[in-house]
Amino acid sequence: MLGREVNLPTDLVFGSPTSTPKQGYDQYVTNLEEAIEKAHSIARTALKTSQRVMKRDYDLKARVHEYKVGDIVYILDTATVKGHCKKLSPPWKEPGIITDQLTPYLYRVKLPRSRSTVNHDRMKLCREEELPSWIVKYRRNSEKSGAPPSDNKRKQLYCICREPDDGTLMVQCDECFFLVPWTLCGHHFKNAGSRCCKICLPAVFKSIGYSELGYCVG
Repeated sequence: MLGREVNLPTDLVFGSPTSTPKQGYDQYVTNLEEAIEKAHSIARTALKTSQRVMKRDYDLKARVHEYKVGDIVYILDTATVKGHCKKLSPPWKEPGIITDQLTPYLYRVKLPRSRSTVNHDRMKLCREEELPSWIVKYRRNSEKSGAPPSDNKRKQLYCICREPDDGTLMVQCDECFFLVPWTLCGHHFKNAGSRCCKICLPAVFKSIGYSELGYCVG
């Protein structure tokens, strides 16, 4: 209050405590680092303990719901839409069909206009006899193709050409810097000595001129 330590009556009776020796800057920084590391260590230990307790309490009531590829399920709708009453809205979205099992707990579900990755505890089986027309059509097409409605066998796309990896030589486009397969996208410019993918080729045609360009594929 006065800009200094005030002498209280207890100080006159018992005497003032001995003053701590002054520390240099280096010693102060060292002590501060040790104090911060100690505080962080205590906080991390307490956090891990809290996580273990919360996981134990959650696992006591957790139940694993197992589904198969092709099952029709509802998905829990937790979104809040402005202007709609949450209490009067249905808690489940329209039914979808499971197309893939990513892990024992994660599933990929196809909806009418999208695909979602959903946890097992946010789904429940649909037991309706009349299914939406798009699900019936999807099942019919899967039966005709002779393959189950799964995404496991889909081709992994890795290139801007939207083609699967076939082990061919990869080159880098000098315009967009993407790696592209040489046999599919490789265009070599004789004059500049550079490579350009088919996505960037029209722009290069306009900038350099078609007559000055010579290229070959493969």
